[in-house]
Amino acid sequence: MDVWITPRRSLRGQADPYEYGATLRFFDPTIQAWRSTWIGPVRHLVRAFIARQVGDEIILEGSSEQGSRIRWIFSQITPTSFRWRNMESSDDGATWTKVQEMAAQRAHA
Repeated sequence: MDVWITPRRSLRGQADPYEYGATLRFFDPTIQAWRSTWIGPVRHLVRAFIARQVGDEIILEGSSEQGSRIRWIFSQITPTSFRWRNMESSDDGATWTKVQEMAAQRAHA
């Protein structure tokens, strides 16, 4: 399970945009993949994904409430950092549009 909070609470002002949520995942041997669910209360989202390693990336695939295909791609993964991209396709995967991208680094306590 992961918990995501951005920005950290100590840096958040009342008018600042923020996001928080949690991901719960487990390996499903019947499909040889991870089942992952993102719960995002700020935007009232619950998204189910199937996740697999593809080369040196982790790709989560699911769909939006509107029926678009979604890919969350984790790449450039190190013990202390990773790159994350949120991609969407409204034509069943023929073309993809980047919705969000971030570079993440582990916070030090």
